[in-house]
Amino acid sequence: MVKVVLLVCVTVAVISCSSTRETVIQSFSPIAIDTSKVVQKDYSELIREVNSAYGGAKEEFDTATLLSESSNYIYVRVGSSLRGSCYKVTVDLR
Repeated sequence: MVKVVLLVCVTVAVISCSSTRETVIQSFSPIAIDTSKVVQKDYSELIREVNSAYGGAKEEFDTATLLSESSNYIYVRVGSSLRGSCYKVTVDLR
């Protein structure tokens, strides 16, 4: 299992999401996910978890893009085509 930390990123200055909103930082509890999928660049579980926790009743978040990776962490942008907002997801591989 792995710990996932989510940070809200909603401005172009942080991550290319929406230039009309200010950045909002939220703190989140770690979420356990299958790291083998993430390492293979299958982000469907990350998208599902973000939708479950923060997308409301609909599948609002629908895209995921690898931002960077290191030996211990992978950083992924999970975005919403409806609101133009996104979450920066940090996956702890340790």
